[in-house]
Amino acid sequence: MKKVLLLASIAIHFSSTSNAQNDVNYTHYMFANPTYNPAAVATKHLEAAVVVRRQWVGLNGSPFSQLLNINSYVQKLKGGVGLSIINDKLGYESTLIARLSYAPQFKLGYANYINVGISVGFMSRSLNTSKLVFENPSEAFAQSYPTYKGGLDLGAGVEWNYQFLKIGVGGFHLDKNVIKSNFYQVPKHLYSYISYRWQVSSTIVLQPSITVRSSLFTTQPEASLLAYFDDVFWVGAGFRHQDAMSGLLGFKIKKKYKIGYSYDYNYDTTKKISGGSHEFYLMADFGNINPAKRAYKTPRLLN
Repeated sequence: MKKVLLLASIAIHFSSTSNAQNDVNYTHYMFANPTYNPAAVATKHLEAAVVVRRQWVGLNGSPFSQLLNINSYVQKLKGGVGLSIINDKLGYESTLIARLSYAPQFKLGYANYINVGISVGFMSRSLNTSKLVFENPSEAFAQSYPTYKGGLDLGAGVEWNYQFLKIGVGGFHLDKNVIKSNFYQVPKHLYSYISYRWQVSSTIVLQPSITVRSSLFTTQPEASLLAYFDDVFWVGAGFRHQDAMSGLLGFKIKKKYKIGYSYDYNYDTTKKISGGSHEFYLMADFGNINPAKRAYKTPRLLN
């Protein structure tokens, strides 16, 4: 019973500040940029990635989230296209988001290009009010709330890639107003990130990453460092402000598949009553779907 009451107090703490719900944070954020920025869908290969997150293990009704990203650069469209689906459940709350993104790509020079992305999607939120129990009968007015609401979800962003450096800024729910936000109308969220791949030796690559998430009423930075060995195996660590410390590991299979796992150790108010958070990451690389450019070996073929 104490765990249930504490879970409720945690949910209220995170939502009452603005009467709204924050988007899900994923520890594998460095592998899931399209989740935070529609400009990140212009990947060289066709990729499909899944992230499954179980947060605050040991608490009844703790958050359980699933993410699917499918994206690729499409030569005929001169940009990237992507699909993102997010499903999240917290207690008696449920959220479903589906987005389509398009990001024209502009080449600035050798290994230097910028993507400008937009997304259009649908977001729905539901609350099973029949399961709520109130100590004060006067609070039971919440049971008269609508159990489901859905609507349009708009996003936009920019991403710059220069050799091994990546910088992006994006946002979702941009059509929503922070002041008028409530349980069914999530306020706009803004994201920024930067990462760099540093070739330490012929077999070791270090990748530091920093991201900052903001729903305008609250801002949370997160930093991580991954070490890749022979471009097959990686280990890393991360730190999320006022929330958790994380450890990550993963590996590649035949250069086409990536499998990753992370564990979050919470150091906030949940550390005494939860077993931390587990997250699994799976990515499949289907290669370049664009036709190869024809190479002419003699000028006669141009006539």
